[in-house]
Amino acid sequence: MGWRSRWSGDAQGFDGTTPGDEPAAYVPLCFKPRLTPNWTDTDRWDDYWLYLFARLKPGVTATRAAAVLNGPYGALVEEQSKGPRFYYRKQLDRFLKSRLTLKDGSHGKSAMRTKAEFR
Repeated sequence: MGWRSRWSGDAQGFDGTTPGDEPAAYVPLCFKPRLTPNWTDTDRWDDYWLYLFARLKPGVTATRAAAVLNGPYGALVEEQSKGPRFYYRKQLDRFLKSRLTLKDGSHGKSAMRTKAEFR
């Protein structure tokens, strides 16, 4: 089953998530080690470099989706805080309380639009 039929996706007309900064190419995530050979870290679940975006299923609210995602996320945060590479010791309480935030992505990820609206 292809991604289009599985996820109801249509990449035609998709110009990326940042208005004014359209990518020249789209590359599968599994290519990252070849594209950045001195910084792969795809085997480290505690390395933050990837921002995700998704569509909500019809009828599912952002509040409900956040609640469903933050259950496992909270467990991962707690597990990460106990690891040997954890470096937020001074901010442990704040880190343990962190949760995913869902934002409306219909206008992209750029501040360009917001700045243009206030001129």
